[in-house]
Amino acid sequence: MSDKLYAGRKGNKNRSTAHRRSKIGSRRPPNRHSFECDSEFVSASSKKLKLDDDKCDRDVDDSFGYRFVNFVTVFTALSQVVVCKECKCEVSFSEGSRRGLDSKIIVACKNCGDNPINSCPLINDRAYEIHTRIVYAMRLLDIGINGIKKFCAFMDLPKPIFQVTYDKIVSNIAIATARVRTLCMKKAAEEEKLMSIKHDNNDGLLSTFTISGDGSWRKRAFSSLFGIITLIGWHTGKVDSWCSWQRDKTSGLPSSFTHKPPMHEDVFKAIKPIYEELSSDDLLSRCLGGYTQNTNESFNSVVWSIAPKAVLSGKTVLDIATDIAIITFNDGLSSLFPIYNALGLTVGRNLYDFCLESDENRIKAAEHSLSDIAKEARRSITSTRKELEKQNTAVEG
Repeated sequence: MSDKLYAGRKGNKNRSTAHRRSKIGSRRPPNRHSFECDSEFVSASSKKLKLDDDKCDRDVDDSFGYRFVNFVTVFTALSQVVVCKECKCEVSFSEGSRRGLDSKIIVACKNCGDNPINSCPLINDRAYEIHTRIVYAMRLLDIGINGIKKFCAFMDLPKPIFQVTYDKIVSNIAIATARVRTLCMKKAAEEEKLMSIKHDNNDGLLSTFTISGDGSWRKRAFSSLFGIITLIGWHTGKVDSWCSWQRDKTSGLPSSFTHKPPMHEDVFKAIKPIYEELSSDDLLSRCLGGYTQNTNESFNSVVWSIAPKAVLSGKTVLDIATDIAIITFNDGLSSLFPIYNALGLTVGRNLYDFCLESDENRIKAAEHSLSDIAKEARRSITSTRKELEKQNTAVEG
């Protein structure tokens, strides 16, 4: 017997250490829906997660996957071609012990009896994986329990889990995503630190750490109860073009460029004090690097695409959306695999290939948007749209 059971407790005449059984009538039988609500497994698994320096855990089970199957059509055909392994008699298939989207397939033989088979794997030998998987997948699409019910109804699937079970699964997902998000942010901070040290060239010491910050609220004005604040590290590129005057100055050659008077003398005297104030060293030092908040705005759009502002949701759902947005924004969809591991879900080949292909397409799209052809196309579209707006304004008078 474990020593922990009696740690700090001594038996005496006044206090018995014997375990007394509760009355049978007061015991509560295990609820079939409570099996889906084991948060201890998720929390313990999340603590064991470790991300590699360069990539996430990517164990793939090529034999794993789900299919939509018409039960009667498939198993009626199987019963006509399959016999019992032991007695060589005919077998029949039926469905039993239905729990939401999961059920047991009963293989019945007249001589050998019934043999139940789980239709999906079990998490921690208790909860059915399909329930956690569909809730997590639907949350990525910003679909809650009502959306899952509607999807199952129109696909002619059984009724899914109840609201209480759904809430517990969402809580487990929040635990897993929070853990992976923390590891992801620590990794990003270390990378930004190393890049800043390399950029500053200060003998391996970190002298500056530049970030951009921004906040976003679910609703406008002061009526919003939920908001997010982000800090994103910044590493600038190098300047690749100068004007002719700066080029001559750097090369030590006499300047061949002559500046023309840009404005009238009276105008110059009027705006000179304002110019000197705005061009002070204190103000200009804040503009070094040309930092912007574009990355923060991009991140905000990712968050609200997972949890749209027009759809009502609570803090837990927003936490999950923010965690997933951080993970995918930093490292792509393939970085979601540790969440599957924390939840006890299997990563199959279909999921693995989709995430890697999406990350590759994301990089290609980003590179294409920076090309000269794409920039010229965007300028042309913008110019055409503005010209059309002017024409419409002129027609309307």
